[in-house]
Amino acid sequence: MRRYRWMVLIIIAVIAVFFVWNNLYSQEALGKRIPFQKGFEITQQDQVIEVNFVFQPAWIPEMDENETKQINHLVYQDYSSSIYLTSIFNHYDRNSDGGHIIASFEIKQNLNTKGGSYVSCYSVSEQGFTPTIGRVTGYDNDHKLLDEDFGSVAGIGAGETFSIYLKTGELLDSPINIKIESLNLIQYVKD
Repeated sequence: MRRYRWMVLIIIAVIAVFFVWNNLYSQEALGKRIPFQKGFEITQQDQVIEVNFVFQPAWIPEMDENETKQINHLVYQDYSSSIYLTSIFNHYDRNSDGGHIIASFEIKQNLNTKGGSYVSCYSVSEQGFTPTIGRVTGYDNDHKLLDEDFGSVAGIGAGETFSIYLKTGELLDSPINIKIESLNLIQYVKD
């Protein structure tokens, strides 16, 4: 009988340790605690990260209907963060120059319980969160700048997601080099 009590106590202790770890140190928990500076301190923020990648015309969904295509293509990676192009929505407009697409991105972080840095589409302050993404520019294969209004930030979503608008006319013929400027590099330490 005592043996079963010890087994039950051990199982309860293991469950309690897992519950505490999951709520304090899992990637999801760290992703909530670090930006709100609960047990962590943000020591520096710099809007220095640029994402450069080649946009492939094959990624664009069919032109005759509003359609979303799932992509899941890695466009940026460092030791603590990865940025994925997750999907492309084609907004075709027969009455204009062909419309535009919306490219959606997700930032995935590998946060450390002792401190480190990560890429974010927000800056953090006592007042809350402010989007940091600046310009979206496109270059052809000869590195010539495309139209000034080629691309722009469409919006910042829940968590670490953001979207950009791109004019489809420029994207149909050949790969385009795209640069997204001013993502935030956040450095943090454990309190």
